[in-house]
Order: sequence, then structure tokens, then C-alpha cells
Amino acid sequence: MNPTKDLELRFGDFSSPEKTPDWELLKTRLPAGSRVSGEVVARYIFGIFLDIGVGFPALLEVIQFEEARRRRYNFEDYPAVGSTVTARVVSFRERVRQIDLTQLDPHPHLDGRSSA
Repeated sequence: MNPTKDLELRFGDFSSPEKTPDWELLKTRLPAGSRVSGEVVARYIFGIFLDIGVGFPALLEVIQFEEARRRRYNFEDYPAVGSTVTARVVSFRERVRQIDLTQLDPHPHLDGRSSA
């Protein structure tokens, strides 16, 4: 299993210089905090890749899974290829042109309580 080759099969040559304008536009259209949903297209021990419909892979690492702070995930627990997953954009990995995602609550210490 080679993630780069597997992702190129799904997304084409997304790291090519010709895709630079698309990558730059994507970063302005999809700021950090944006909610996205996509299809799981690959599973690896470190996490899952989603196709969120923007032409570049989105990575949800296992440490960013919804209940990652509460329980340990086994590979068998990862969402299946073909399933739909919702997450939020965290950042962009420039070197490999991947979108980093999270499902974690950005303020777990608030426990859903308002500070107002």
C-alpha cells in the first residue's frame, strides 16, 4: 500500500505544477473551520482519506476521529471505504497538497456549556 500512488489513482496528478492555481483557489474557498463531508476512499493505519469533491485528498488522522480522546480505535473500527464522513477543515499540507481534517470539538473543556 502506497498512499501517494493510491491517491493519484483517485485524484490524478494533484501535486503537479498545473494544479497550483486550483490548490491556491481551494484554500481561499475552504477556510479552516469549514464543515465538509466526503466519501472514504482509502484507509491506512494512520487514518482515512476522503474525497470531499474538491480535486484534492482530505486526511482525517485517527487521532482526529470523533471519539479519539475517549477511546482507542482499532483499524477494524475505522469507517469503511465508500462510507460518508463529516469533519472540519483544520489546515492545508502544502508539500503534499492534502487537506487536514478533524472531528474533535475545538473546545472540549466547555462541555457544551455557554460562557455567556
